[in-house]
Amino acid sequence: VMLLCVACTHSTPASYTVKGLLPDDSADGKTIYITRQDDRTYVDTTVVQGDKFVFEGVADEPVYCCIMVSSGLTANLILENGEIKFDFNESKYPAGTPNNEELARINRMDDNRMKDYIKGMREAFKAKKSLNEYKEEYEKNVEEQAKELFQKHNDDVIGYYLLYTSNLSALSDDECRKILENLGPSLQQTSYVQYLLKQLNKQ
Repeated sequence: VMLLCVACTHSTPASYTVKGLLPDDSADGKTIYITRQDDRTYVDTTVVQGDKFVFEGVADEPVYCCIMVSSGLTANLILENGEIKFDFNESKYPAGTPNNEELARINRMDDNRMKDYIKGMREAFKAKKSLNEYKEEYEKNVEEQAKELFQKHNDDVIGYYLLYTSNLSALSDDECRKILENLGPSLQQTSYVQYLLKQLNKQ
């Protein structure tokens, strides 16, 4: 009986709850939406109360989505079962479920790398060092990180998210093609990957 209780405690949640906070209460009473990133189809709706909102539902599988409040206020998350915490004041860092924690971790890593890059460029400029050399080092780090991340997330929703980030767009065409051609079957079949490959082949 004890073992059964432990198993139930650690079971996968059967539904999702997205608890969100907006920058202010200007959207109070407004209906807002969650849409899929790939085809913009509506997944869920809710009504804002003050500066807060709650979405509740069931996700058959983790999906890269967008929360739409207005044309100028949108943010991304992985919609998956579990309790997701979302603050529009820190919209790049959703929390609460495994894939959202990983998305936030990657975004923090990218942000910190950019901060270090800007700081290093300023220091190199003051020291009258070659900025091209520092830029090449930064681009090499971007490339290595992208390879590691796509290898780790070769065929999952985080891998799909990465396709929309600088982890892919900052690479050369040849490196992009290698990464895309080595993705797993579920990502290979997505319309976005097929579109990216076609664009690369045209170039």
